[in-house]
Amino acid sequence: MKNDFKERRRYIRLSTVFPVEFKLNSGEGVSLSDWLEGFTSNISKGGICLVANNLKVDTLKIVESKKAKVSLKINLPFKKSPIDALTKVAWLRKIKTEPFNQYIIGLEYEVINQADNKQIVKFAKFKRRFSFFVTLLVVFLAASVIASGVYNYKLYSHNRKLVKRLLTNVDQSSLLEGRIDRINKEKSQIEVRIFEEKNKNAVLLEEIKSLKSAIERTKGIEKKEYEEKLAALEKEINRALLEKNKLAERLKTLEETQTKAQEKLLVLNKEYTPIKEDVIDNMYGWLLSHQHSRTGLVASFEGTDQLNDCAFIYDQALVAIAYIIREDYDKAEAIFDFFSNAKLVKGAFANGYYISTRDVFEYIVHAGPNLWLGIAILQYIHKSNDNQFLPLAEKIASWIIALQSEDKDGGIRGGPDVSWYSTEHNLDAYAFFDMFYTLTKKEKYKNARNKVLKWLEKYAYDNPQIPVKRGKGDSTIATDTYTWSIASIGPEKLIAIGMDPDRIISFAEDNCSVEVDYKSSSGAMKKVKGFDFAKAANIARGGVISCEWTAQMVLSYKIMSVYYAGIKDKNNALYYKDKANKLLSELDKMIMCSPSRTGQGCGCLPYASSSFVDTGHGWRTPKQEQTGSLAATSYAFFAYYGFNPLALDETSLNQGI
Repeated sequence: MKNDFKERRRYIRLSTVFPVEFKLNSGEGVSLSDWLEGFTSNISKGGICLVANNLKVDTLKIVESKKAKVSLKINLPFKKSPIDALTKVAWLRKIKTEPFNQYIIGLEYEVINQADNKQIVKFAKFKRRFSFFVTLLVVFLAASVIASGVYNYKLYSHNRKLVKRLLTNVDQSSLLEGRIDRINKEKSQIEVRIFEEKNKNAVLLEEIKSLKSAIERTKGIEKKEYEEKLAALEKEINRALLEKNKLAERLKTLEETQTKAQEKLLVLNKEYTPIKEDVIDNMYGWLLSHQHSRTGLVASFEGTDQLNDCAFIYDQALVAIAYIIREDYDKAEAIFDFFSNAKLVKGAFANGYYISTRDVFEYIVHAGPNLWLGIAILQYIHKSNDNQFLPLAEKIASWIIALQSEDKDGGIRGGPDVSWYSTEHNLDAYAFFDMFYTLTKKEKYKNARNKVLKWLEKYAYDNPQIPVKRGKGDSTIATDTYTWSIASIGPEKLIAIGMDPDRIISFAEDNCSVEVDYKSSSGAMKKVKGFDFAKAANIARGGVISCEWTAQMVLSYKIMSVYYAGIKDKNNALYYKDKANKLLSELDKMIMCSPSRTGQGCGCLPYASSSFVDTGHGWRTPKQEQTGSLAATSYAFFAYYGFNPLALDETSLNQGI
């Protein structure tokens, strides 16, 4: 105890704290824990005092043994990058029990850059000598924090009200559209009945005419029978005329009600556009706010404890494209800069990385996510005319072409360690190589693209009963293979190879379209239509809406509308435009307010309508309800702007429809 006390007396106490990330290692360098978070307020030339909360039992035992080495990343204020150090445990003391266990650990440096160490000590001495000024600074910062807090609260309230206004508008529009649909159905039924009554009356009038003629020619009992029949027919025709008049009155009332409903809907639609534009800006603010200032990565999910520090490559590609659409090229560049220096696995990028530490999160390598990163880079080159990341795209292309060379049919395997072939990944590859050939005119990319298309024809589009298979030898229905067939290959090329894009769309609608009861962020239950990950009828969980894949279908509708407008088929162009607008309104119903302080109440979309359910493709939706999804929000952004990420095209799909 005396030695511990002497050790503690060597430290300089600071009036402020700064964060420290630490990790326990064995003497041989084997990791004994994940990276943990702590902070320090006391330092010396020889070490630091580290404060940590709620250490796990096994971690605490390792620290108490004093045998482990402790790696540090010291985040010194005003220094851009953390200071690395290797230390050993000198002492340990428990200092708090409620509401959580808190420990202070004395650490001695074993390895630290001397210049960095001097900087730390210099900072500590500065804090002591100028405590008065620091106090003033703290007061000023506190006032700033309060002012910032008031501003953030107002911003948070404004953002929530904005989202609420949109949802109210969508709900009211949905009710009016439902009423108009019901009126149209009843009008059609009444019009049929009026037509039937009109025909019936014509027959009765002919019969009456015949009876009157017969009465004039006959006498006696026979004449009396004809007169009785005539009286009955005249009574029947009067009843029919009365019924016809009632139907006509009802029809008139329905038309008046319909006119009023349409007028209200017109007003709501006029209000919708500016509100939706504000919400889209609001959602884009959500995409911006979650980009890490040091690594450039963006959290794939918000509101889930397990994945808050995780960035999946596919999601990074999507948000980079969103930044590119808005010409925030520096934001996209920050993501590409990360991957320019990221750790490779099996010669390519791993599926996911930790945002804060840059370490690999998921040591799995799949072709699709790498292809999407390449697609995002090519979109950047096309839009910005900046080729600085072309070598990174070429590196991805070389890896994919090497993978393709291993297959006699020219298909792209799911990854270096798997044997399965995914239609989705090959659609990604088709788009990637088509874009690369468009930009560079290099034959190797054209050849790679054509090989992929041949593979798709042979293995994905070979079953008339199921227009698009999920993969080679796999007839499972996956909604995204249908939407990406439209977006990647396009209607014209699909028709050229014998595929029917309308059939692809209708098959997805028949098998994957669902209507679910969705609990919104306000707690209200509402009916929402969208698209499932798979054929819901085949899964015991019932229907689940994938917000991302629903947004993909919106884009498919818009692509089909533009295609038909291009061949002067106005009816089909308007048909698909109407489908796109209605489905986008359904997606609007699921917009939620960001639950985090970072998100400031901005709008975003959840990953799915239900939490922790089987998608039907080998993974589950996030555990927590109301989990903000980077992929879903980014794809909704594309759907609203009419931007197809799988093609190089300056023309918005919203134009010319």
